[in-house]
Amino acid sequence: MRRSIKDNRFKVQNFLIFIVFLYYCIPAFAQSETTNSAIQSSKERAERIAPLSVWRVGIKEAPPFSYKDSPNKWSGISVALWRWVAQDVGLTYKFEEHDLQGLVDGVSRGDLDVAVGALTITAEREKRFDFSHSFFNTGLGVAVKKEPGTGFVSTLRQIMRGEGLRTMGVILLSLALITVLIFFCERRYAKDKPDKAHEARSNIWSSLWWALVILIGKNDRHPASLGGRILALSWMVISLIIFASLTALITSALTVTELQVQIQNPNDLVRARLVTVKSSTSEEFLNRERFNFRSVATITDAFRLLAKGATDAIVYDKPMLRYLVKKNYPNEFEVLGFTFERQKYGFAIKEGKQELEDINRSLLARTQGSTWDELIYQHLGE
Repeated sequence: MRRSIKDNRFKVQNFLIFIVFLYYCIPAFAQSETTNSAIQSSKERAERIAPLSVWRVGIKEAPPFSYKDSPNKWSGISVALWRWVAQDVGLTYKFEEHDLQGLVDGVSRGDLDVAVGALTITAEREKRFDFSHSFFNTGLGVAVKKEPGTGFVSTLRQIMRGEGLRTMGVILLSLALITVLIFFCERRYAKDKPDKAHEARSNIWSSLWWALVILIGKNDRHPASLGGRILALSWMVISLIIFASLTALITSALTVTELQVQIQNPNDLVRARLVTVKSSTSEEFLNRERFNFRSVATITDAFRLLAKGATDAIVYDKPMLRYLVKKNYPNEFEVLGFTFERQKYGFAIKEGKQELEDINRSLLARTQGSTWDELIYQHLGE
C-alpha cells in the first residue's frame, strides 16, 4: 500500500516537472523561431535595398554624342541622356573608354554592361546583344573638300591659285613696268619739244591706259617719243605672249573645275575615292554596295586624308560630320545636303539585363520633352 502511494507521488511529481518544463520551454522555442524568421526577413529586406552592382559603361569619342570636356569628364547628347536614364532607373556606373570595335565586342562578350555614344541599331548587332529603344534618327552623309564650282567666281578662284597666281603677278608687274617706262620717255619728249607736248603721253594715267588698251588687242595713238615707240613695239609682242598665257590659264582653270568630282547624290559615290571609319555602319554600307573606299581608325584620320587630297569624300554618320566640320573645319570642308542609308541610334546593352524594360521606359519619357529638344539644339542647331 505504502509502495503504491509512493509510486503515485513519484508519478505526480514527474508530471508536475513535465508541466513546468513545457511552461518555460515552449515560449522560448517559439521566440527562437520568431527571431530566426525576423533575421531571415531582415536579410531579404537588406538584399532588396542593397545598392546595385556598378555598371561598366563603354564609351568612345563620337561628338556631338560623346566627347571629353576634360581628361575625365564626358559630355554630349548620349552621355547626358544616359545620366538621366541611370538616375531614373537607379543605376550606379563608371565609364570605360574603348574604340568602336571594343564597344561592340565588349558588350557582346559581357565585359561591358552597356555601350553609350552613337551606336547604330542593326540586325547583325542585335544578334550579339540587346538594344534599347532608339533615341535619335539619322543617316549617312558625305563630307568633301570645299572646291570651286563652275561659275565665274569659282573659275576666278581657280585662276588665282598656285601657278595662276604667279602668272597674274608677272602680268601685273610687266604692265606696271611698261607704264612707268612709257611715262618717263613721253615726259622727256614733252620737255624737249614743248610745241609737241600735246602729242606725248606725259601723264602716268594716260600711259597706263595705253598699255592696257594694247594688252587687250585694241589700237590707240602710239607714243610720240622714239624710246616710247620702241617700247610700244616690244609691248605689242609681249602682249601677244601674255594673251596666249591668259587664254591657256583660263582654259586650264575651266578644265580642272569641270573635271573635279561632283557628288550630287549617293549614285555619284561610285566614281569617287571614299574613306570611312573602321567597323562603322558606313563601312558596312560601302562594303555591301561595293564602293571603292578605304577604312581608317578615327574620323580625324579621315579628315586628314581629305585635306591632303588622298581621298575625294568622307562617308560617315551625318550629324557627326556636320558637328566636326562646323567646329573644326568650317573653311576647309563642307557636308553635302543629302542623307542616305537611314539609321537609328540606341544604347547597346548586355543580353539578359533585367533593367532593359526600365531603361526603355525612361528613354521614352526623357526624349519627349522640351529638355531633350534643347539638348539637341545646343549640339546640332536646327
